[in-house]
Amino acid sequence: MKNMVVRPDQMPDWMERVAKLFREIFQQLWRGFLEPGKGLSLEQLQLFVEHRNPFEVAQTAISGRFDKLKKEWQKFYKQVFNLDADFPNLTIPAKRDVFNWLIIMLQGLTAQKLYDRCKELFGAWRWVDKSLDEVLDQTKSARNPANGTCAIWIRDRVEADEELKNKSANDLKQENIQGITLEERLLLELFYWWKTKKHLDIDNRTLCSGSRCVGGVVPYVHWRRFYDRLDVRWSYPVDAYDRLRSRQAVS
Repeated sequence: MKNMVVRPDQMPDWMERVAKLFREIFQQLWRGFLEPGKGLSLEQLQLFVEHRNPFEVAQTAISGRFDKLKKEWQKFYKQVFNLDADFPNLTIPAKRDVFNWLIIMLQGLTAQKLYDRCKELFGAWRWVDKSLDEVLDQTKSARNPANGTCAIWIRDRVEADEELKNKSANDLKQENIQGITLEERLLLELFYWWKTKKHLDIDNRTLCSGSRCVGGVVPYVHWRRFYDRLDVRWSYPVDAYDRLRSRQAVS
């Protein structure tokens, strides 16, 4: 392979091409941050720098890991819901750095069903007397379990994302950051308790910014230590403070 030689008279065009490529890379990385799976991830860029195919290697790694995670979720659904779950046509979204928890939401699981199971296993409270399924406005949900089984990646943390503190649901929508839904957050609580017999959001609250209730308010979930139970409450879409934090979803 011949070495690339750039003559002085070619420098302006060459530098302009290089600058355009770098701008495109940064734009792709930024898009990958805002819309995971639709741009470049840091993992893919690292593989490219190492002269490896960033897409084939990453997909192979995800496929191998999914086999193990799939069996774990099948075991969870059998033991917690007595369901024989299978995911033959499930699409796993492209994974990003630090998004290491996979949530597989089975079709047909509703917020009320998940809440009821939480209440049976370790105690729970909600702010309304009627079913959560009647409260949620599924036309504004980021992902609706009624439409089919789906999967998302989230950060592997006990507490909701610190990066998203002081950001309201409206802020996240404007910044195009996908958030966890109420169903996914309740399922995550069940899954984490099943694995560890511990709970999430001991100090903070997960803003379920991927969901909306009738009337426009946004549900949030946290473990209330004083009462030893899981609480499901609501906030206004403009509410933003330190302890109220969403969990970013890669879908």
